[in-house]
Amino acid sequence: MLINLEQSKLFSVDPAQRFALIYKVNKRVWNEIWRRYSQLGYDNDGLCGYLLYKTGIRFEKETMDRWLFRSIIYSRAQLVMAMGVRAVQSEYFGELEDEIIKELTHSLKYGAAKDSRTIV
Repeated sequence: MLINLEQSKLFSVDPAQRFALIYKVNKRVWNEIWRRYSQLGYDNDGLCGYLLYKTGIRFEKETMDRWLFRSIIYSRAQLVMAMGVRAVQSEYFGELEDEIIKELTHSLKYGAAKDSRTIV
């Protein structure tokens, strides 16, 4: 499957900005969580505990997994976008390919569920 990297926030908007906007915290909070995960090897429990300590926001393990997934995908996409590439085959993301397709088609699957006339 060919994926246009410019058409989804998953690839084009920094997860730190999205996190800050959604949870109304400073952008540096997510940057610190990402640093602890990628460089210091923290697990989900440690990251959820850090987030609770810094902001008072309680995260479930699945929520933290989704945000980490978004950061991993954003990082990989930015590597090729820096070289001028605007579309890639879904195989580029390796073992995360199925999860990316599920994330990209999530709104198609659940957005039209209430009104069957919108399903094409």
